[in-house]
Amino acid sequence: MDALFCCCREGQQQTENRLRRDLFHLTEIKGRTLADAARGLGLEFEDAEMMLARTRRDVAVLLALGLCKPSSTETAGEVSSHDCSCRGI
Repeated sequence: MDALFCCCREGQQQTENRLRRDLFHLTEIKGRTLADAARGLGLEFEDAEMMLARTRRDVAVLLALGLCKPSSTETAGEVSSHDCSCRGI
C-alpha cells in the first residue's frame, strides 16, 4: 500500500500521489462525500471521480494479490532509504 501513495519522487507524480492519498483518506476513511473532498483539495469533481476510481481499483488489486500485508522478512529496525515507507518500489 505504501508504494501506491509513494511521494518520495519529485514532480507531477508526487503531487498526484499526494492528492490520491488525501482523496482516498477523506472519502474512504473520514466518510466525506466525493464532492466535498474534491472541493477541499481544489479538484474538479470529474477529476476527483476518476482519481478515486483508479485508486480504489489499485487498492483492490493489491488486496487481491496479498501485497498489503507487511513482508515477513522486514525487521522492526529496518530503515528505508527514502523518507517514506515505500522501500523504493
